[in-house]
Amino acid sequence: MIQVKVAGTEWWYDEMPSPCPLCHHAIDARFLTGVVRQNNPMGTVVELVFQCPRNKCLQAFIGYYDGQYDRNLNAPVLFLRASAPFTPIPPTHPKDVAALSAQFRRDLRRGDGGRSARAEAGGRVRVSQGRGVPDQGFLCEGEPG
Repeated sequence: MIQVKVAGTEWWYDEMPSPCPLCHHAIDARFLTGVVRQNNPMGTVVELVFQCPRNKCLQAFIGYYDGQYDRNLNAPVLFLRASAPFTPIPPTHPKDVAALSAQFRRDLRRGDGGRSARAEAGGRVRVSQGRGVPDQGFLCEGEPG
């Protein structure tokens, strides 16, 4: 348990956000400040502001905590619920897949149903139940029947 002082009250929390929600590296986040959003007998909502310690990131983010009074510690205890902002890691694809997918999308916008993309791939391309999504579904050969 880690102890911080927010709004004149000592709070204990179970964990710091890790990994960093922006650069996705495992970190020991730096506590900056916090704010109590709701404090009543039925539950507490506290937002703690942290900073990523990595020199390439150094971004600030918020850890959202729910809490309650713990009789054993004789103090309020907070439990990490989420962190924000969150930047998802973009998926990576091999260059040939990315090129085929781009061509397939262009063909679908042109209205030829992806036929030229199928021709460039030697008549073999993945489609999703006939909707023309090249990265999921089942394998079709040649022209759809």
